[in-house]
Amino acid sequence: MDITPEGGARFAENPLENARLCIEIANDSCCDCGDFHLRSVLRRIAVAPDSKIGDMHEFRAMIMLALARQQRSTRPIRVAIVGSTDTGILATLLQSAHAVGGDPMVAQLAVTLIDQCATPLALCKAYAHNCDVELEVVQADIQRFSCAAKFDLVLMHGVLPFFPSAQQHDYMTHIISWLSADATLISSTHLGRDPDRTTHARRTELAIANLQEFADAGLGIDAKTVASLTKRLKDSPHGRENERSVFAGLDDATEFYQSAGLALQSAWVVHHHAADTAKFNRKYKQRCIVMGTRAQT
Repeated sequence: MDITPEGGARFAENPLENARLCIEIANDSCCDCGDFHLRSVLRRIAVAPDSKIGDMHEFRAMIMLALARQQRSTRPIRVAIVGSTDTGILATLLQSAHAVGGDPMVAQLAVTLIDQCATPLALCKAYAHNCDVELEVVQADIQRFSCAAKFDLVLMHGVLPFFPSAQQHDYMTHIISWLSADATLISSTHLGRDPDRTTHARRTELAIANLQEFADAGLGIDAKTVASLTKRLKDSPHGRENERSVFAGLDDATEFYQSAGLALQSAWVVHHHAADTAKFNRKYKQRCIVMGTRAQT
């Protein structure tokens, strides 16, 4: 299968617009997530979309495989995106759908994005509107979300470590319960040792530098806003984006997903190149991607 993204212009992300909107709503958003989204969106202004997600190629390939299985269906394809940093996963989904089935498959998608923070919901709602795509957004803790109808595809990218460590298994079991009998879940998360505090500091410095460049370019941000957001970023909690690694290795990951009720179809480790890890301040050198269906009981 050719996994080159199609419909690129129509579904292209706009990092500058993401940053502008994020700054605009900053006073009312991101308070519950320790400014994780604000920091991440600002840091990613200068990062190419295909580079900001280290396992993008593999993650897209899995989405395309899952969508290809739905190609003969004429009913809506219900998709849940569990948590989001910005517009990246939604864009990847739309590009993948277009590559598999063109505009008809994109139109077939019925996408729901669930996140407890309003920031990614606003970013994705604006992006979907610009792409002329319907999107339902739900601001809620994942554990409290209850779907009215089962999903055909559930996407999780990097969200698992943000669940309370003592409840991660319960969260995963709850998410798997959203799957219809023949639905697919795709999850990507990091492997290996935990990042140190210098990683958080470097990422914050990059976000602040990009914020200042954004203002210097005359894009409508005054000095008072820059100073306020800079202070927020410096004061924001260390822990939100530096949760402990969930899995030491692939065996730990597969055991976790299977015990939560997922029948695995594939699981593998993606290695970041050393140069990419340094360039984009990635916290981890490896990621684990799994694909599976709800285990039959």
